[in-house]
Amino acid sequence: MAKDKTIPRLIVQIKSPDQVYFEGEVDALTSTNEKGTFDVLPLHANFISIIKHTIILYKGPSKIREMPIDSAVLKVVNNTITIFLGIGTPEKQENTIQKEIQEPPVALPPSQASKKS
Repeated sequence: MAKDKTIPRLIVQIKSPDQVYFEGEVDALTSTNEKGTFDVLPLHANFISIIKHTIILYKGPSKIREMPIDSAVLKVVNNTITIFLGIGTPEKQENTIQKEIQEPPVALPPSQASKKS
């Protein structure tokens, strides 16, 4: 009986906290981290990295999408790539800081407030 030698595809999801920008199957992904440009192919080792500049997706030899980015977190696990956009950017940090400033502090119940003093 012949073994199936089909190379699996990568399942990719590119998302921000607000929306999904891409979800689908690809044959390869190219991006850049602090060490330089790298490719992720099917059966790649599991890893996580901060990426920057661009994400390029391929089906066969054809580039199907190229997305410029500032920075993101890329996670590869068992042929599944998840990319989280907008992580740690100054704008996101500023929005978080403003939200924290605008939200009033939570008052402790009287029994717990006396324990804090």
